[in-house]
Amino acid sequence: MGWRVFRVLGVLVTGFVPVRRSSLGRGRAALVASVALLASLFFAGAAGALPVPLAAFGTVSSVNGANTGCLTGNTQSFTLTTKNGSRTVAVSATTKYVAPQFAAPSFANVCVGRLAAAVGTVSGTTLNARQVVLPPPLPREAQGVVALVNGSTVPPCGTAGTAGTFTLTTRTGTQLVAVTTGTKFVTRAPATPSFANVCVNGFVVAVGSTTNGTLNARLVITISHGA
Repeated sequence: MGWRVFRVLGVLVTGFVPVRRSSLGRGRAALVASVALLASLFFAGAAGALPVPLAAFGTVSSVNGANTGCLTGNTQSFTLTTKNGSRTVAVSATTKYVAPQFAAPSFANVCVGRLAAAVGTVSGTTLNARQVVLPPPLPREAQGVVALVNGSTVPPCGTAGTAGTFTLTTRTGTQLVAVTTGTKFVTRAPATPSFANVCVNGFVVAVGSTTNGTLNARLVITISHGA
């Protein structure tokens, strides 16, 4: 049983999208916590809690055959795209959900595009999930020169205390970044950094999570102000 545990945990670790070391922080903690949760499930299975414990880890590619949306019931199924192909996962009324980012995790949190791991037993080609783990998304990082602020070059800077967007020109293309009133801003000056320090032609680093191609920034670091 031991070799199977370590083999699966290896897949879990390498299944995450790599990010720069400087952007890990909480993401590393989330990764370690998620792996620990899955490890505990496997050892529970080895002790007899599960007859044949098996796991699948990857990105949810469909729910009930649809490539958008979330599960809407507790007796449905979803498909995981893993490093070894696809796996159909069935949930039931007794399936337990672990997701520290949600107050009361349930089947409704299993959505297309999210990372997920399922542990249970296999019947045919379907994994009947005893437990589903939804790890928090790892932080993503984008850095480059600000091309647009709120979709324009005029005015050239954001407005302090407001939500908005800015577009970065990166080494590989462009990245739309969204900020909220909860986004933390860091800069050398002034004493109270804000969205107003994000200006066209400035060099900025943004860290957060990606949704539908947009980087939702938790942290914005202004290296140079531009404008």
